[in-house]
Amino acid sequence: MKKFCITFIILLIILSNYSIVKISGNSMIPNYYNGQHVLIHKTKKVVRGDVIVFHYKDEKHIKRVIAKAGDTIKYKGNNLYVNNKYIEPLLKNQSNRQYSLKAKEIYVVGDNYPISFDSREHGVIKEKQIIGKIR
Repeated sequence: MKKFCITFIILLIILSNYSIVKISGNSMIPNYYNGQHVLIHKTKKVVRGDVIVFHYKDEKHIKRVIAKAGDTIKYKGNNLYVNNKYIEPLLKNQSNRQYSLKAKEIYVVGDNYPISFDSREHGVIKEKQIIGKIR
């Protein structure tokens, strides 16, 4: 009985902190693929570079965190800069614009830049939308 209780407690801890999510779509190719299952850690604490799962219009989306609150996003043609540091060519002309992320705002982009529906179109996401990050 003691082993069962310990196993049950461990399982409860795991299930309350982790979840499995099935990827839908191709916006994260070549790192994650349509139909692939991933383990996510249920947390709102993310850093630049983390791949997160979040709610957007009653759907789960998976994208990479490019910038967080306090960061400045700047576009020069097809190029993205975060805090004046060159990040990537994004292959979608965003022209020349710049803005700073406010408290609890996160800017996300799919790894498959040409087809990804992400912060370039729908804007920043809020921290409260985050379900977790991929482990």
